[in-house]
Amino acid sequence: MVISARKPKILIVDDEPVIRDILTEFLSLEGYDIETAHDGLEAREKILSGKYTVILSDLKMPNLDGMQLLQFINDRRIPVVPIIMTGYGTIETAIDAMKAGAYDYILKPFKMEDIIRILDRAIERYNLIAENIQLREALSLYHMSEEMSSKHTPEGIFELIISALSEALSPDVIEVYEIQKNKSLRIITRKNLSQEESLPKLDPERLKFIAASSSTTLLEDGSYPEGLFVENTPASALFAPIKVNGVNQYLLAIYKLSSNQIFTEGQRKTVLTIADRSGAHIENIQLVMKMQTTFSETIQGFAMAIEAKDRYTIGHSERVAKIALELCKGLGLSEEETGRIFQAALLHDIGKIGIRYEELNKPEKLTPKEYEMFKLHPVIGKKILQPITFLQDILPDIYHHHEQYDGSGYPDGLRGEEIPLGARILAIADTYDAMTSDRPYRPALSHEIAIEELKRCAGTQFDPKLVEIFIDIYNNRKAK
Repeated sequence: MVISARKPKILIVDDEPVIRDILTEFLSLEGYDIETAHDGLEAREKILSGKYTVILSDLKMPNLDGMQLLQFINDRRIPVVPIIMTGYGTIETAIDAMKAGAYDYILKPFKMEDIIRILDRAIERYNLIAENIQLREALSLYHMSEEMSSKHTPEGIFELIISALSEALSPDVIEVYEIQKNKSLRIITRKNLSQEESLPKLDPERLKFIAASSSTTLLEDGSYPEGLFVENTPASALFAPIKVNGVNQYLLAIYKLSSNQIFTEGQRKTVLTIADRSGAHIENIQLVMKMQTTFSETIQGFAMAIEAKDRYTIGHSERVAKIALELCKGLGLSEEETGRIFQAALLHDIGKIGIRYEELNKPEKLTPKEYEMFKLHPVIGKKILQPITFLQDILPDIYHHHEQYDGSGYPDGLRGEEIPLGARILAIADTYDAMTSDRPYRPALSHEIAIEELKRCAGTQFDPKLVEIFIDIYNNRKAK
């Protein structure tokens, strides 16, 4: 809400035409912007479609009286200052009106100076309410921006947007669309906050024109472009594009379904602000993701360059990653954890950059000194990746992928579930691929022999539960 220098807008609600005419004439001369309603029902419609500073309402009216009108204003949290006028004034009446949300009350017959005095105070009250709303909105947007900074995916931003809009607008439905390169729209998520099962359905072709808008669009039933909704037309709709790098990349669609509820201009501006801030944060997220992808690809390129020196290990890391991915799926791990382990698998041998690997690549058995050199590669890998902030969460899997379940592995001699789950997965994937690939000291072993070796070492070298899952995965694949 914005406090402006415009004349205060007052709605006079009274079933007596004389009272309406007298107040309209006098208050207009005093500089107020006046509108009138002959009963509570007409006032209710005007309140929903207009923005008033003060509601000056009679208490006793047909159809919808002053107390019911107060209840309507309170239920919808409409930012307006209501004043009750009555010719049936008692202390009980005044108390009831104040309890129902009236700022003050005026007894009929009234004096114009009393009206002016009460209106002046009411307008001060309204300005105070407006300032508080502005502060709350500013604080809410600040907190939302802070929370957005902690999100690392566009999906995380959308969850936050839906939460913020649900609280700020009390809508019935919120939808998020992705605007694709061919300008068609793909729905990403929908939140139904109403009790309705039949929700608005948009025409995809006509929605393209809304999605191309440069600003937030506020529409009401009766003013929609022809054919925009093919089913269940809402009472009010807000459409807000989210721009990323200056291009509309997503679209928010927000609906109110009830005919007596519409979005306001102030709410349109709130949605515009949220969409703008969301776009800026998504832009940052995409930039960071692009940089991380480029950096990861560079590191993987180094790892592949090491593998390429030896015909026996070309493609090893990629195969280990694919096996690890199958194990993650078999365990039912989250998409995030699966992605982390997959990336760790691609980089698990990066430390071989720092050892004289060509000297170790020989048909003879490694000497104790050579074996100690080989055992350094997880330590070196950790040192190489440690300065890279966004790779911190994969370091434990890389560093510990040569630990053994009975504690006899390296570099730290961890045992059992002390070993990170990702490292236990990599240990099986790494060993299986090594056994089923040609090596300088032996030809590739068959799948059956490799499986028997995994079984034999389950509980000593490998996590027995993971070995069991690995075997089930490959048995099921073989059965298909």
